[in-house]
Amino acid sequence: MLSFASSTLGGAEAPARRWFADAQLAVRRVAFSVAAVLTFVTGLWLTLDQNISMGSTFVTIGFAVAIVGAVLGMAVFTPACKQLGAAIDAGDRAAEEAASRKVMAVNALNAVLLVLAIVSMVGRWG
Repeated sequence: MLSFASSTLGGAEAPARRWFADAQLAVRRVAFSVAAVLTFVTGLWLTLDQNISMGSTFVTIGFAVAIVGAVLGMAVFTPACKQLGAAIDAGDRAAEEAASRKVMAVNALNAVLLVLAIVSMVGRWG
């Protein structure tokens, strides 16, 4: 949703684009971080409660997706949101577009990884 909403703001005034850059960062820090921790803890709890092998492929994929998502958020998404805000403040549309593409790419990658995790868990791969 963040990527879709962001793509509709291209022609908006700078204050609206800046607000949305800050909002994306806040959502990532609060909602995504809490969701990642809850997903990780719930997955661990369900694995132990249902006596599912920690070595099962779908369990490994689930934990890997949670970890990769957290690392991407800290290493790529957060700095890109900060770059996006700085570019908007500076009036640098080229830097803004580059940072926006990076944010959208991370969002898309996270969505693909999430679908992979869901499919592997529903199908109980390995």
